[in-house]
Amino acid sequence: MPEAVTSTPPFDFMWLELTNQCNLQCTHCYADSGPQGGKPTLSTSEFIELMTEAFALGCRRIQFIGGEPVLNKDLPLFIRTAAKMGFEFIEVYTNLTILPEELLQCFVDNGVHVATSVYGPAGKPHDAITLVDGSWERTIKNLRRVLKAGLPARASIVEMESNAAYTDATVAFLREIGCRTWPWAG
Repeated sequence: MPEAVTSTPPFDFMWLELTNQCNLQCTHCYADSGPQGGKPTLSTSEFIELMTEAFALGCRRIQFIGGEPVLNKDLPLFIRTAAKMGFEFIEVYTNLTILPEELLQCFVDNGVHVATSVYGPAGKPHDAITLVDGSWERTIKNLRRVLKAGLPARASIVEMESNAAYTDATVAFLREIGCRTWPWAG
């Protein structure tokens, strides 16, 4: 009987959590992030060391997450570093409520993909989940800026009891503005 061949699956994707601090307080947050979240658990050099090690192991796709990754002041540095290293896919998963022009330009300059979550086709259902009034408006405004800049963007729709009735309308709205959705709707 031939011996079983075991192999290690390729290390092809890295999620790098830059902070557990967030400016929203989403009811379903898996990371227990929020305004009271702490500082990054690693130093700037430690994050870069992890990226370097991942790249050396063959990883070519990276996603910066949080909490809210834009609250880590070093996000632009990490993006530029990943691009310079040769990562083929760089994505920032952000709530898109904060997007200074300089950061948007960094995204453009480095071909960053943008991912976000949208919980409804209008402010009321979305803001009821984020627990921050006006968050839908800021997210959509910045999502439109990302799309206008020609960046690849996708939105996750986390369906919960409080927003399930809005899923189809949310998908339709996102498609209308040119954004892909996840889960991918037919």
